[in-house]
Amino acid sequence: MNERIFYYLFGAGLIITGLVLIRTGGFELPTRHPPKTLKFFGLSYVLFSISPLLVGWCLTRLGIDSSRRDDLLTKFWFISGILAMCLALITAQKS
Repeated sequence: MNERIFYYLFGAGLIITGLVLIRTGGFELPTRHPPKTLKFFGLSYVLFSISPLLVGWCLTRLGIDSSRRDDLLTKFWFISGILAMCLALITAQKS
């Protein structure tokens, strides 16, 4: 029962984060070392916004039915969310 609450809350938090990111319209993310700025616009912005939506949807789906943990579709959407974040970081403009 406790893991269902975790899945719901964390999944909902990620979904809300993704929706807020979609509404911002692009942003710049500073890095510490080396001191650069990652600019998320265009494709990198879309990938960065979709990533928490996909992972949050998977976690919410696991909260509904935790037996789907070993389901291939759940693994596919979870991994695609992680890959979307990686591709967003790779395709972001660095300045």
